[in-house]
Amino acid sequence: MIAVSFASREEAEALYKMLDDPENRTLFHVKKEDMQVFIEGSQRGLTTYTRDKLSQLLTRFIIDYYEDRWFLEILKSQFYYTDPDEQAMILDIIHSILTGEREDLPNLNRLPKREDLIRTSIQDLLKSPTTFSFESIETFRLHRYHSWLLRMTELALDEYKLQQEYASFVEKLRLIIRNYSPLQQTIYVIDEKPFKLYNDRFELIESVPSIRSFYPLLKQWGIETKPSVILSLIGLSPKKVYVYTDRPDADEMLTIQKVFEERVTFHPFKEAKTQKWKA
Repeated sequence: MIAVSFASREEAEALYKMLDDPENRTLFHVKKEDMQVFIEGSQRGLTTYTRDKLSQLLTRFIIDYYEDRWFLEILKSQFYYTDPDEQAMILDIIHSILTGEREDLPNLNRLPKREDLIRTSIQDLLKSPTTFSFESIETFRLHRYHSWLLRMTELALDEYKLQQEYASFVEKLRLIIRNYSPLQQTIYVIDEKPFKLYNDRFELIESVPSIRSFYPLLKQWGIETKPSVILSLIGLSPKKVYVYTDRPDADEMLTIQKVFEERVTFHPFKEAKTQKWKA
């Protein structure tokens, strides 16, 4: 028999509910008394297969029940993020990393799988009948997993800070177009290499230097940036922007959308061929 004790009834109840699944009853029996959970093998006892299954279930339990709590604890105690809204945003980034949505993050592929870290830490506990407290597992056996939690938090914080900087950049560009008088009422953007800008008479805008320069203002705000289609549009501050592109989800397009908001409309690139552009 294996007995696991917890610091609260809620924790014991959570593990009991996970283990007391009809699919597991052919492998082991489980019962709960106060703050302890008891696991006993079926007629054949706790076989190697059953112990492997238990290590997988305990690993899943640790991840599902404790992981977010430990991430929040790290944010508060080591990085001093105490605002609930900020914590929620950073936790969302962590979740997106774990679900594979941010595979391009630097050094992410160097991190081991957390399931492997946890499973190898607890497997030998299940080799023979034993009694242990979950607190002892957390304190003495999960050092590598806690290091993984810390590193994952650091990656998420780096991404969060980049997002905050980007949001600040977008807001400052919005401020410019709200306060500048438009040089053009309408601008058409053709997503080619390089981008082409046309005015409301379908004339190509070639003299980029004639677009008013606000780079010194951006530098004053601490924003180092290079000339781009976005900044050209900001300089023109049009009331309406029509973008012809087949990649509306590209980063540059998303930034145009965020900055110009309801002023911008996207169209398929092929529709640009129906217009009579003037060279």
